[in-house]
Amino acid sequence: TVKMCQAQLATLAEKSQGAATDAVGQAEQLVAREMQALRAEMLRVSQDMQAFKVAKDEEHKNHDDELQGLKIAQERQRQETLKMCQEMSSEAAAKMQAAQANQAEAHAALAKELQVFMRAKAEADEAHTSRLQALEAAEERHSDEA
Repeated sequence: TVKMCQAQLATLAEKSQGAATDAVGQAEQLVAREMQALRAEMLRVSQDMQAFKVAKDEEHKNHDDELQGLKIAQERQRQETLKMCQEMSSEAAAKMQAAQANQAEAHAALAKELQVFMRAKAEADEAHTSRLQALEAAEERHSDEA
């Protein structure tokens, strides 16, 4: 029974650890994907800035008003993109924290279960020892009587 309990406890520990590891892995993958999207967006913004500079050189002063409008719109877009990326990163960080908290809770629950199991095992060992001593005492009485 003790070995069966130990095996069940080990299985539960493996499953819990696996689930927690999977959750952390998924959170890390989400962060990696979002960082990749951020890099691509920053590259696109950089390319947009290069295109803006080329247009300015070609158009010179007669298009200053138009270029100024483009610059303002691009800055707005960059700010919006940056804000969106920050929100995505914050969300990913929150998910990763939640996954880590779940993993910590799972470890705490396993530790508690292990304590309960160890207490029950100690009690069972004690009871077994008492029964063995009682049997030995009964055998001694029986042999003394015989």
